[in-house]
Amino acid sequence: TNFLFQNNSFSWATGDLEMITTTNSVIEGNHFTRSASDQIVLTTANNSCFNQNSGIHTYKLGEKVQRSSGRQLEFDFAKNFAIQNNIFDVSDGTLAINFNDGETINAEGGGGHFQQDVGTVTVATTNTITDNSNPNKVWNYGTGYRIAVVSGQGRGQWRNITSKSGNTFTVDQAWTIVPAAGDHFSIFHAAMENGLIRNNAITNNPSGVLLYHQAFYNVSIINNSFTDNGGIFLFSQQNLNKNSAPQTGTLRNIEVNGNSLADTKSQWSSYIVADVGVVSPNFIWGTGLDGIEMRNNSIATRPGNPIGIFTEGYWNLAQYQDGAAPYSPNSAAPAVLGTIFQGNNCTNCPVFYH
Repeated sequence: TNFLFQNNSFSWATGDLEMITTTNSVIEGNHFTRSASDQIVLTTANNSCFNQNSGIHTYKLGEKVQRSSGRQLEFDFAKNFAIQNNIFDVSDGTLAINFNDGETINAEGGGGHFQQDVGTVTVATTNTITDNSNPNKVWNYGTGYRIAVVSGQGRGQWRNITSKSGNTFTVDQAWTIVPAAGDHFSIFHAAMENGLIRNNAITNNPSGVLLYHQAFYNVSIINNSFTDNGGIFLFSQQNLNKNSAPQTGTLRNIEVNGNSLADTKSQWSSYIVADVGVVSPNFIWGTGLDGIEMRNNSIATRPGNPIGIFTEGYWNLAQYQDGAAPYSPNSAAPAVLGTIFQGNNCTNCPVFYH
């Protein structure tokens, strides 16, 4: 809490740097260099430890790969922060990793500790909300956490939980519109809230800035430069069947403005993406992207660039990822609401906007 992390220089080859659960922090003027030197030959013995079947490049037996996964900076459960004027680069060759590993700045619910729960309203009052659909339900989280109504007449309202009694939660501010029976809500600890990621020079990492799998609120990603580096990926996942931590985090009020992405090597694809992944149930349960603004960004790529997580350009989409059941159009809410794309450009992109 209340700390300045400034003008440091790091170089390492394995794993990543991690800062988790912070309040009032500034990460400024540092130089982060990940070395690509720690590689091993992919063999039948270690093949199961390396996901070689999808993503940026399919590695074959006999090729060299990074000995471990990792990223530059894992920055999770942060409130009131700035990550600014830093350098993130790579030394000693090219990182040999695939899929969406190798992120430059990543927030992913503490590396899998998502701290989320979900419910359906049975009754609500001016400042309470109750889910009695399962009287024996054990709630993972309560007092001190955020609660958001993500479908129905109360959708879009975020509050803080001040107390819990059984299946009833009391919130810190009266509902503007009292949620109705059947409205869906999620409970979470935001991975990032009230933050700036700006003026960073980012080069040669497979992935760029990822806000991933969790709730994010009031975050600005502005005036960063990405050179031969993956792009910006905003991702909300809906997965209610994940018993340990149902995932329904909403990204709300996220600004992506004035960033420049340049590809000079055809090494990693450049993209700016807002995406909802619907895993379960087989319909849209709640809004995942709410008020995303993407303005005045530029992408300059090269023809024939390899496909990464996404092809080059700007994306605004929902993906149904279950596969076990047909998708149902009977959605409870829009997955994507109010995204703005304005003043962006894309040079040599096969498709500008998806």
